[in-house]
Amino acid sequence: LVVADDVQTFDEHAQVAVLHANKRTGEGRGAVLDAGDEPPGQLALREDLRSRLGWGLVYQLKALTDEDKMRHLRAEAERRGLRLSDEVIRHLLSRLPRGLPSLNAALELLDRYSLSHQRHITLPLVREALKADGR
Repeated sequence: LVVADDVQTFDEHAQVAVLHANKRTGEGRGAVLDAGDEPPGQLALREDLRSRLGWGLVYQLKALTDEDKMRHLRAEAERRGLRLSDEVIRHLLSRLPRGLPSLNAALELLDRYSLSHQRHITLPLVREALKADGR
């Protein structure tokens, strides 16, 4: 796997190298992940590279908002058969790293903690569980 990040900042030599790496993937040899600030057709690149990058899958990634993270936590909790109040979710978002892996790990912790203590997930339980876990 070759990763080419911020391709729009590459000089001519680096663009040629990315072009050749992408051509090799078309021959079934390896994989390349190219990243830029705009869709390939809008990047200030060599025309042959811009065209080649447009052949593959193009995704636009956006950062999740707090609302997106709240929806995710609620849906993941429901999948586990848990109910989280808005108050609990806001507390988690304000006290923990906001990446989904961290929030999912906290949800796993709360699931186990509430089950082992046979209590519903409330704000006092959340505080207790996070403190017991050293968070």
